[in-house]
Amino acid sequence: MSTLDGVDVTLSHPRPYGRLVTAVQAPPDAQPKLVGQFVQHWYNGTRKVRGWGEHLRQQRAGEPLQYPGYWCFTGAALTKLLDIDDAAYRDNEYYPEAFLPR
Repeated sequence: MSTLDGVDVTLSHPRPYGRLVTAVQAPPDAQPKLVGQFVQHWYNGTRKVRGWGEHLRQQRAGEPLQYPGYWCFTGAALTKLLDIDDAAYRDNEYYPEAFLPR
């Protein structure tokens, strides 16, 4: 359990979201590095989360694919909300830079 603005927070998936909480609580000058680490660890950090690899199951079952990809939308949203310079992680393959034009 961690706290966010004095409120106890229990994360269902501390890996990778613990990094997100750390980034939100950090001083603004530390946030770009911390959000970059969150984005960098996004893919492997979500491996055990429900729905990971769902597109493969749908494909094997011959079902229509309903899959947004492994985009780190949370990292992009935090970048936008906190007005973080994403230059250090903008080229990460899971970061949806197209949603945040320069």
